[in-house]
Amino acid sequence: MIQYKQATISLLVLYVIMLHFTWAVVIIFDQSSIKATAVDALYYYISDPMILSSVLVIAAILAMFGLTTRSMWVLLLLIPQQTLVLMSASGALEAIWLGQFADGEIRPVGFLLVDQVHSVYAAMGHTVAIIIHAHRVITNGHG
Repeated sequence: MIQYKQATISLLVLYVIMLHFTWAVVIIFDQSSIKATAVDALYYYISDPMILSSVLVIAAILAMFGLTTRSMWVLLLLIPQQTLVLMSASGALEAIWLGQFADGEIRPVGFLLVDQVHSVYAAMGHTVAIIIHAHRVITNGHG
């Protein structure tokens, strides 16, 4: 967490904002990126690349507002991003469990665990970060 203009901002939420903006841009310019495990888990439910990119951008923008708002409705702004993070993490867990990347490449479970566990940890950390942020906003009136 960092302090900015009397607000505490989660670095993990900022990281996910940047990640979603990056994914959105890359998907637009290179649709082969859809088969990356984290993105493929989202593509399974949102199968139009342009709509998926739009959803990622909208979730990132809402999360930016969520980090800077002092409204008690702050969680509503962060939930779309949280949902996407959890969906990506579920794709990582599926890949680890199956011993196979989303594109079909078979790898040992240990390899996949080391390669994909960051998505799971990011989802866990993001969950904690938005709960802490929402609690601060609701109890103190600022982030």
